[in-house]
Amino acid sequence: MSKTTRRQCGHWAGWGTPHNGWGLCRIHGGTSPLGEKQAQRLQAAASAQALGVPVETTPEEALEAELWRTAGTVAWLGEHLQAVAPEKRVGGEMGAFARLYGEERTRLTAVAKACVDLGLDERRVSALERAAESFAEVLRRILSDLGVLDDPRAPEIVRLRLAQLGPGTDA
Repeated sequence: MSKTTRRQCGHWAGWGTPHNGWGLCRIHGGTSPLGEKQAQRLQAAASAQALGVPVETTPEEALEAELWRTAGTVAWLGEHLQAVAPEKRVGGEMGAFARLYGEERTRLTAVAKACVDLGLDERRVSALERAAESFAEVLRRILSDLGVLDDPRAPEIVRLRLAQLGPGTDA
């Protein structure tokens, strides 16, 4: 909106800029560094809305996934910045990475606090305990059905087989 005429600019978004269709036109700051960044943000947001597909989840799962995603982003940014000489981390393109690193660390702290406030770790431990109790009960019933529940070798054999279990193993 023009301050003097109180009318909308007659040019389309991004007119006369490399980001035609997005952000401000050339006359109203579209080619300035901030205008370019704004256009990039608008494009990214539109792409995310257009390409993102609905995923069924619970609030707890969404929060935990956000925690992992944010932790991954912080780790990647930290590694990226560590690969650059310290004096080059604050200026130019690296300055943007450094600012984003700080923002993401703040975000990570907030998401982690939300997870703690909801008791996600306690819920996970409780769920694992219930699963372990169910597994133990099923195992007791199987051993009983086979008539070997009271066999003195049963606990040692079960312990040995359970100890052999691991990710991707066929124990």
